[in-house]
Amino acid sequence: MLSKLMASIAAVTTVLILAATSPVHAEKTIKINLAHGGDPVHPWNTAAKQFAKEVQEKSNGALTVRIYTAGQMGSDREMLESTQSGALQMSAISTMAMSGFEPSLQIFDLPYLMPSYELAYKVLDGEIGQEVAEKLKKKGVRNLAYWENDYRQLSNSKKPIVTVEDVAGLKIRVPETPILISWLEALKAIPTPIAYTELYTSLQQGVVDGQDNGIFLMHSAKYYEVQKYYTLTNHIYAPVAFLINERFFNKLSGEQQQIIQEAAEHARDYQRSLSKDLRNERLSEMKQAGLEVTELSPEALQQFRESAQPVYEKMKSVVDERLLQKILDLK
Repeated sequence: MLSKLMASIAAVTTVLILAATSPVHAEKTIKINLAHGGDPVHPWNTAAKQFAKEVQEKSNGALTVRIYTAGQMGSDREMLESTQSGALQMSAISTMAMSGFEPSLQIFDLPYLMPSYELAYKVLDGEIGQEVAEKLKKKGVRNLAYWENDYRQLSNSKKPIVTVEDVAGLKIRVPETPILISWLEALKAIPTPIAYTELYTSLQQGVVDGQDNGIFLMHSAKYYEVQKYYTLTNHIYAPVAFLINERFFNKLSGEQQQIIQEAAEHARDYQRSLSKDLRNERLSEMKQAGLEVTELSPEALQQFRESAQPVYEKMKSVVDERLLQKILDLK
């Protein structure tokens, strides 16, 4: 009798164990596709890998992240549209490329607005950055954190840029952003909008003379192969919006939302730290490859800063003057 009872208990236990471990009852894995325009060696990608690892580990595998690099999912505009529609769950996109999507982001395009990393982080990570980010939610995307695209610099294939006068006449590729275009026009350059995915070929074929990306993109995209001169103008600190589709985010559990939010902020801090450590190393590598790098004298840098003042006046109707004053008060 006892042996029959034990056998019955064992049978029931086996059924319960099988039911508990059955795929039917297992938690469904949620797959997240994350795209950015950086190459595999860009700090964006290193940060994206860090983000993916933390999300998977802290969710015990319930959330997995697949990363697409170097414009595999299209241009910045195409990635943004895909993230907005939900065809793509996440993306990392320069705020400069988003100015047509959310005009309030244009405030970050003003030349020499944030002349130090410390000020940029204070603005972006504080209430000013949050206020701008809130506007994106109404358009279907959420900015989890501001990553770093670093300071934009001027490169070209014609001559060293040592003073503001040297920019005149140069055909410079730009993203489609009115503030940068206005500034280069004030310098008597010829700003030419070209998609990032077409930039290398355009430089190689001489469609444009130069461009204005930061050190890491200059290095990872190998623009130094088709550009001879690079001047550290530091004219715009360019943030990157780390985006997630708002509907997708809201369907996640509260715990999963917290995991993603915290991982995004950790990856942001990691990427900024990594950029600080690698900046001079990447610049040295490009110098060794033949790139001629110019550091502006204090007098020349002041000239460049003064060249931006007419742009501030011209763009008063474009940017939020209240937010602009808040940033200026922090300087």
